[in-house]
Amino acid sequence: MRLFYEHIKIKQINKYIYSFDRSPIQDVNWETLLQAEDKNRKIQRYQNQLYQNCQDTETDIQTLKTQYQQLQQQRQQLRQNCQDAETDIKSLEIQQQELLQNSQETEAEIQSLETQYQQLQRQRQELLQNHQDTERELQSLETQHQQFWQNCEDLETDIQILETQFQQLHQNSQETEAEIQSLETQYQQLQQQRQQLLQNYKETARDIKSIEKQDQNLQKQTRLIQRNHRRKVKDLNSRILILSGSAIKQICNLYHKDKKRYKKVYKTLKNMMNNLYYPGLHTHKIHSKFGPSGEDMWEAYIENKTPSAWRVFWYYGPGDRLITIDDIVP
Repeated sequence: MRLFYEHIKIKQINKYIYSFDRSPIQDVNWETLLQAEDKNRKIQRYQNQLYQNCQDTETDIQTLKTQYQQLQQQRQQLRQNCQDAETDIKSLEIQQQELLQNSQETEAEIQSLETQYQQLQRQRQELLQNHQDTERELQSLETQHQQFWQNCEDLETDIQILETQFQQLHQNSQETEAEIQSLETQYQQLQQQRQQLLQNYKETARDIKSIEKQDQNLQKQTRLIQRNHRRKVKDLNSRILILSGSAIKQICNLYHKDKKRYKKVYKTLKNMMNNLYYPGLHTHKIHSKFGPSGEDMWEAYIENKTPSAWRVFWYYGPGDRLITIDDIVP
């Protein structure tokens, strides 16, 4: 507005000058003419300065317009970034819900495994108790076996004594045949007792062998149960994977470019899902790389002599029984 009023003032001064120039020559006052010329010069300087100021303001307006356009573009870019961030946040929330669901399922599985483990512990204690009982029975059978052999030896000594007596009686024919018959009956009874004792010994030996076999089978079952429990716990502790965005892009690019190498990477990830300590899977720690929060970095790859083997870099996190894949490199 100030520039507008100054412009109007300049127009009025110019009109006055023009009217002065057109007026007929009369009594000329030179002092007024000089003053008018000085005023005219001042007005022209002032007009030039105003013109320069107008041009400067126009350049400033143009720069402000360009800055305003740049700010508009930045605003649009920020809106786009905000929309992208909102979509990323929604996807992360979905992933977080899935991870919470998976963690709840794994906790339920762990609780079921713990109950199974407690049941197996009870079964093991029962088996140990049975084993101790069988050992006591074996000891008692061994003592019976020793007593049986002692009785057999006593019987053999008695038989020998009776045989000597029988020979003496047979030699001494003066003795009655009634005594001989009684001794023969006693001898037959002793023979029957001996056969009965031998039969009992064979049966006890069979019982001892069957008990030893049962004991061996029970020991095998306890070892197998413990081994299966350890394997299940190890597989459960290393079966959850989280892929980062760069790793997913690399896998997609591999699937479109070279499907053989994609199969190698997929096989590596599948083995990692089954067990981090799979026999054909090499895993070792890397000291030159770390995770985003300083986590220890690990490397895993399948045992393969061809150059198509791919290395998977991963670290533990972001929670218990979870690992994150950081990068996949040939």
